[in-house]
Amino acid sequence: MASSPLFGLTDRSALPLDRENFFLRVHAVNVFVRDQDRSLRFYLDQLGFSLAFDVCLQNGERWVGVAPPHGTAVLTLIAPDPDSDEYKLIGQPTQVAFVAEDVVATYSEWRRRGVRFRYVPRLRRVKYQRQEVDEPENAPSLLLGKQTPIWGGAFTRFEDIDRNSFALVMGACAFRLAWLVATITTSSI
Repeated sequence: MASSPLFGLTDRSALPLDRENFFLRVHAVNVFVRDQDRSLRFYLDQLGFSLAFDVCLQNGERWVGVAPPHGTAVLTLIAPDPDSDEYKLIGQPTQVAFVAEDVVATYSEWRRRGVRFRYVPRLRRVKYQRQEVDEPENAPSLLLGKQTPIWGGAFTRFEDIDRNSFALVMGACAFRLAWLVATITTSSI
């Protein structure tokens, strides 16, 4: 039981999941950059992020973090040693996705500020099939109903000053509203 992710709790009902202030979030994601000062200027001036921290650690290394407006996560801008494996990650696609209420407006504003995009925002709708899993008959499904699950929205990819690329996607609520408007518009024609 020591290896349990519940740290010895065998009764899941003892977890305080109904607390009003219970939350879980991603705090920091590392982004490897060549020059912290140039990258910091990019994230602050071109993307409109705010400075989360800029400190010198006891070992002399600089630790810099930026956060998107209204965001809860921090991008930690790390300048690795040129001989390290991390240095080879500079300029590669990241698995980081930024969610915007209006991807087209964000795209337009950031392009005006000089941000490089790989392509204009595209609309994507993805259907996926349920996987058969051996579960007890009474186990609740995360996919409710009999309909084929659908996800989608507008998306694009942009690059920072070091050509690290990130996804910019439409939030789920905004996508549902856009889908509803499109459905009503096409059904009334």
